[in-house]
Amino acid sequence: MAELILEIQDNSRRNRYYYPVESFPVKIGRGYGNDVIISDPYVCPEHLVIEKDDQGWIVRDLDSKNGIENNDATTIRPESGDSLLIGHTRIRLFKPDHPVKPTQSLHEKHNIAGFFVGLAITATILVLLGAGYFIELYFSTSVKIQTDKLIVGSLPVMGGVLVWAGFWSLLTYIVKRKLFFYFQLIVSSIYILLTIVTENLVSYLAYNIKSVFVIESLSYISGGLLFAVLLYFNMKKALSLPRKRQWLMANLFSWGLIGVSLFVVITNQSEFNSKPEYSSVIKPPFSRWVKAEDVDTFIQNSEKIIYFEHKD
Repeated sequence: MAELILEIQDNSRRNRYYYPVESFPVKIGRGYGNDVIISDPYVCPEHLVIEKDDQGWIVRDLDSKNGIENNDATTIRPESGDSLLIGHTRIRLFKPDHPVKPTQSLHEKHNIAGFFVGLAITATILVLLGAGYFIELYFSTSVKIQTDKLIVGSLPVMGGVLVWAGFWSLLTYIVKRKLFFYFQLIVSSIYILLTIVTENLVSYLAYNIKSVFVIESLSYISGGLLFAVLLYFNMKKALSLPRKRQWLMANLFSWGLIGVSLFVVITNQSEFNSKPEYSSVIKPPFSRWVKAEDVDTFIQNSEKIIYFEHKD
């Protein structure tokens, strides 16, 4: 009787092959002398070996070029159901008595209740997101805007989140034959809400700090970090890549986008702007922790500026 079942999935995740293992050790690699041969150019001729002792299975990396990419260790003790990634090939290890999903009936009807539950979850997430953005629009404007216009103003954000989540879900289905739509929707919504919170925190800092450079730096840094985290979680479900590579790719794309945006802003900055942008907006008086200047001090400082400008 087999003591181990190996499930081998290729890069497309569409083809699965099962190898019953009755004796140990089991060598896995691209070479023809292995017990399990994998046709993957990123797998070494002798990539890893699976052994067994009193405590269970032991997976040892045979000093391969690309290693076991979802684990930094060279020796791993997997449990039944765990997976290993070597090259572009995923290997899952199962005990013969590992539980499987219940058998589906050929005459099983479509789960209408599940469809409506999913629809309700999606609607709830979008309503919460729209409410958060509605509140942000309401408190960030100094003019009176009708409620219906505020609601319409939040619709593009909800639509953008749906498109973003749908794109990553489609990519996940192409790569892994799974959707994870709700996960992508929740992650995207949390990103928007955290962005709103972060922008408000930065604006409160701007209300108390006079340095425009510090405020703009904080704004770019917080935006880059949040977008990098969003991309990391999107790729975590969609792509079969090691965590370090996913985090590296997310940061490269995010900070590259921030760099391009900053370059465009600097190059398009004119010498004179009749409508300058300010680093802060009006905030409630209780949010100031720095002592404000009185009117006399403000007039004196203004006179100094005018004096120096005329002197030059």
